[in-house]
Amino acid sequence: MARHTIAQSERRLKAVDGKPALAKKLDFEAMTVIVELTQAAAAVRNLIEQGPLAASKLSFTSYQVLWIVSTWQPIETREIAAEAGLGKAALSGVLGTLERRALITRKKARDDARLVQVSLTAVGKKLFEALLPEVNALEAELVKQIHPNNRALAIDLLRGLADRD
Repeated sequence: MARHTIAQSERRLKAVDGKPALAKKLDFEAMTVIVELTQAAAAVRNLIEQGPLAASKLSFTSYQVLWIVSTWQPIETREIAAEAGLGKAALSGVLGTLERRALITRKKARDDARLVQVSLTAVGKKLFEALLPEVNALEAELVKQIHPNNRALAIDLLRGLADRD
């Protein structure tokens, strides 16, 4: 399958048979930044899923939820959703899968029975602690492409895109 670049799309839109009036209204540089960012994120997720997570049959999202729960447990489901950027339905599916695999437990909060708190089980803790160094080794390998002097800048730029408050 061909992957057309934003530059190719821009040329096509500006062409006589394209839509030159529409092309004048678009910020192709902004479009390129976002497209490249989303494609890079998808590529990294796929590398992690097909690499360190493959043997455990975990999705990147499941691993991300395990990471959040491991760090903040016990943690309410609404907090997990906010941290992971997931909707209720998506998080419910992930938690259901992790619970069926005995990696997490869910229980109602003492103060408010409407709230659910999540914790890792011993099996979940063992799996996460085994996966974390493997995933981090791949992260370190991928980040080698960014010069050490530029990594803090990369972090700041990405945080700036994510923090819209």
